[in-house]
Amino acid sequence: MKTAPTIMVVEDERVVAKDLEVTLRRLGYEVCLTASTGEAAVELVESSQPDLVLMDVRLRGGMDGVEAARLIQFRHDLPVVYLTAFADEVTLRRSLETQPYGYLVKPFREKELHATIETALSKSRLERLLRESEERYRALSEAIPQMVWTARKDGAMEYFNQRWQDYTGLNLAASEGDGWQQVVHPHDLPELARSWRGALETGIDFELECRLKRSLDDRYFWHVLRGHPLPDHRAEMKWCGTFTDIEFEKQSKEALHRSAALKCALMDASPEAILTLDLEGRVLEVNPAAEKLFGWSRSQVIGKPLGGSLLPPEGIERQRQVFAGLLDNDHRQASPRRAEMTLLRADGGHETVEMSVTPVQSVRPPFFTAYLRPVDEKRVPPLQAHPRALAWTGPHPAVLLICAGCRRTLDASGRWQPAGAEQLALDGLKGDQGFCPQCAAKLWDEMPAT
Repeated sequence: MKTAPTIMVVEDERVVAKDLEVTLRRLGYEVCLTASTGEAAVELVESSQPDLVLMDVRLRGGMDGVEAARLIQFRHDLPVVYLTAFADEVTLRRSLETQPYGYLVKPFREKELHATIETALSKSRLERLLRESEERYRALSEAIPQMVWTARKDGAMEYFNQRWQDYTGLNLAASEGDGWQQVVHPHDLPELARSWRGALETGIDFELECRLKRSLDDRYFWHVLRGHPLPDHRAEMKWCGTFTDIEFEKQSKEALHRSAALKCALMDASPEAILTLDLEGRVLEVNPAAEKLFGWSRSQVIGKPLGGSLLPPEGIERQRQVFAGLLDNDHRQASPRRAEMTLLRADGGHETVEMSVTPVQSVRPPFFTAYLRPVDEKRVPPLQAHPRALAWTGPHPAVLLICAGCRRTLDASGRWQPAGAEQLALDGLKGDQGFCPQCAAKLWDEMPAT
């Protein structure tokens, strides 16, 4: 149930005070207390906590109504309506300095009293709601991780949250107006100033990246500045916005670009045909050597399953089984797996290659790299056919697989071993270079597929 507003009457004329009390009760208000001096009013308002104070300007004692109202408003923030029989300029000016909620000159009519009190109570409620809203806004602005600001219609900054002050080392006084611009990187300030002026002229949202100086070490870090216009209660345009730290995102993006550029450079420079495949065997990327070997263009094969449309129809099921074994989910170790496969060339012909597939699991999603070497039809039997070939106790092999990175050689058991200079210098030895699993992993480590 809604209770009636409570009013304190401060009046040194007892008859007038009693008449006011009767009138107020007739109008539906509760009169909590009546005081006859300013000192008594200041003391009693502490315990009674009225909704409004009716204050006579002229009171007996050392404290008049204006001084008493000043103390009550300062300590308790209560609305005060003045009652006075004196409407001279000096009295009016002194009372207006305390920003009263109403001013009634005696004698006044009951309707005037009622209208003034209702207006004062309504204004007090609205101001209280506004203060509560501002307090919630400030609490929110202090809680979020961004630096929060507000600005007037002309663009002059009027508020920054504590996070801004902690980061920049500038207090509110130093940040107000255009003071905040002193922590913006000099190279970014002209563009920021132009964008801010344009936003003020058009009244639309704006967003801009700039660097701010951190007071901790005087280093500049990237932030994104966002601003949003909103009308305040006086129908004037104001602005609010944030600065958000994007330094990590900037560095990550630059590192990704450098990694992608390095990956492309390595693939483009390699004389060997290289493909990157996803976990299902679809082609993610091809290098120029692969395009030259098969006559494919990059756009013709990207996204296609290598075990599907790129296999010749002859023996396709066996080929698919071989390819599936290379991508076997149960055997995704770091070491490569090899097999011979026959792939279609763009001209309809076939190209038989030795495919060496290595999983790259240090990135998400993981992928495979595949090295393709053409198989010479006149080559000697595979290395595995000479189990003692690299023991150098029997006939020399015609082909020796050498890692282009660490210079190790592949022995008959499939292990990469250091090779002595005398082995590499043997007459009649034909070398073929590639990458061992360790060098391949280093080469592709943390290089995401495009």
